[in-house]
Amino acid sequence: MPPQILNIIHFNDVYKMTETKFDHRDKELPIFSHDGIDPDFDHLIAFAERVKWIRNSWPKGNVTGKCLEPQGLLLFSGDLFSPSVESLVTRGMNMVTVMNELAPDACVLGNHEFDFGRVRFNQLIEFCNFPWIISNVKEKISGGLKVPPGLFEYRVLKRAGLTIGLIGLMSKDAWDSTLPPSREGMIPELNMAKVCMELSAKLREEGCDLVFALTHAEHVEDLDLAVQVGAYPVDCDTLVQKNIKLEDMPGVDAIFGGHNHEYYLGKGVTLVHPRGVDPPDVKKTDFDTNEKYNNLLVVKSGFDFNDLSEVIIHLEDREGTCRKKVIKSMKVIRHHRPVDEIKSQKTWPESSMSNVLIRQYNNEVMSNLNAPVAEALDQVQVVQIDSRKGETIISNWIADAMLRWYIYQERNTQKNPDAKAPLFIMTGGTVRGDLTLGPGKIARHQLIQLLPFETNLTLLQVKGHDLRQALNKVLKPESRLRKDGERFPVISGFRVEWNSRIKDKPVSKILLGDTDGDIELDDTHTYPVLTSEYLAKGGAGFDVFKGIKPSGSAYVGIPMYQALLFHMNDLRTIQHQERIGEQQRSIAQSVHDAFDLLRNLMGASVGSYSSAEDIVGNLAETLIQFFPESAPLPKIRFGVKLGRVKDIAPQQSAPNV
Repeated sequence: MPPQILNIIHFNDVYKMTETKFDHRDKELPIFSHDGIDPDFDHLIAFAERVKWIRNSWPKGNVTGKCLEPQGLLLFSGDLFSPSVESLVTRGMNMVTVMNELAPDACVLGNHEFDFGRVRFNQLIEFCNFPWIISNVKEKISGGLKVPPGLFEYRVLKRAGLTIGLIGLMSKDAWDSTLPPSREGMIPELNMAKVCMELSAKLREEGCDLVFALTHAEHVEDLDLAVQVGAYPVDCDTLVQKNIKLEDMPGVDAIFGGHNHEYYLGKGVTLVHPRGVDPPDVKKTDFDTNEKYNNLLVVKSGFDFNDLSEVIIHLEDREGTCRKKVIKSMKVIRHHRPVDEIKSQKTWPESSMSNVLIRQYNNEVMSNLNAPVAEALDQVQVVQIDSRKGETIISNWIADAMLRWYIYQERNTQKNPDAKAPLFIMTGGTVRGDLTLGPGKIARHQLIQLLPFETNLTLLQVKGHDLRQALNKVLKPESRLRKDGERFPVISGFRVEWNSRIKDKPVSKILLGDTDGDIELDDTHTYPVLTSEYLAKGGAGFDVFKGIKPSGSAYVGIPMYQALLFHMNDLRTIQHQERIGEQQRSIAQSVHDAFDLLRNLMGASVGSYSSAEDIVGNLAETLIQFFPESAPLPKIRFGVKLGRVKDIAPQQSAPNV
């Protein structure tokens, strides 16, 4: 009897149509310049061609009754719609177009699917020609808990003579990373193992030979789940030592995960024949030394079209109480950056994906980049070298915008008015672009030019002593006067007094508050600090941040340029609501005056028309709320004060002549 083989391609966490570039020092280059986004789609085209090539190598079979189809699965483990510049300007539609071309067999939701809100999410999935699965999130519909509209609780597919059940799961970490407004009305079951056990039993009863879990979870969450649901190869050491027969174990056969961006394979998976130009080793983790995680069948495939996993599963028949087929072995060929391999061969295939990307870029991305997002009432000249050397108006304005956006989300959107405001810090090297902003309309691409990197916001809990140590380091002469000149601190929520003539510890005071107040930073106290991922990893001299684990918050993990543009959207909403409030007050007064006049004319008692007055007034206010005028652009000012990073060194007097 020939061996039973199932072929799978797996990938996860893809965001960008265009590729992030790096210089010879491995430093990220700006994603946006005066010429716009560099429309380099090579990495995505090569990825699509590699998927097609692998699929075409699979055995063909008649599944639908219409034609011969490749007998394998293409699986995706979440995070598609955001974040990237292209997704920001199309609100996720560009990636729907990309994924429709790739045509996966099944996908699980990731936390970034909801970055543009629930309404937009619902619109996007309507345009998808592939199924989204979520098994552990329900919504209250018609008095009961049901799978949200447009999604599937599970899927059953037939491939290679096998009936395969697919479950989709979001972990606690992924769910907590989803924007809170998008979660309203949805109820998660965060015990993923419980859902796996219930659905796998149901699917096997319905005739499934295999059951796989697609997950969006941290590595450790996937590994713990794999232990709980028995994702092992048959007769592995772990089971033999415990005298357990896999065929008698309930659960799932393998886990294909996303959410982490590090390529990872469980120790029950065999890596064979890695493809790519100088393919990297799979990084070792703390989990690899824990015997608890031996022999697990877990596959996690990097991110952003840099990697895909070609999975070859060998099966064996067993007559157990739970499983009739078991995995004998799972081998993975890691395809790392197919674009490098194709370029090294000096050949380039014709690709339908190329036409899709060019059309999408020209028709939607570029037009949306030129759209106005704000109206400036004043003017600021942006000279990027100035922000590297010292405090500037534009860098302070950006810092304030980052902090205000975050506070607004925590206090208003999340309905937590007592949320503590963090401190904000970045460096002047983050601010780019040599341009004039205002007065007048500000285009979307102009704000992206100010923060043209993919570095994300992150939140750290930092000891006062560590923050002081970091500021002392970056304000030392040898740090400030470096050739790259990127380290001058840009802050919001606090002030720093320092002395440029002191070489060792130039920081004199750190005071809480932007403009006033004399409360000094307490070295023993821990402060929430909002910063860039680059600084959080120890970049630009902030080594002390490197060992601090980021705090959990749904409002971090997005690029800084996206937070800046989201802040413009918030300002638009806030200013529009203020106008509505003024209109409602005006209408209420007009209705009151009209009924006073009616009373006087009719000689009626004061209270005779009170109910009618209330009804008319409420109706008018309701109409204003439901049929508002088109919200105009938010009005902004760049005129922020300087003096947050204040050099208190005495100025040298001019020499006598």
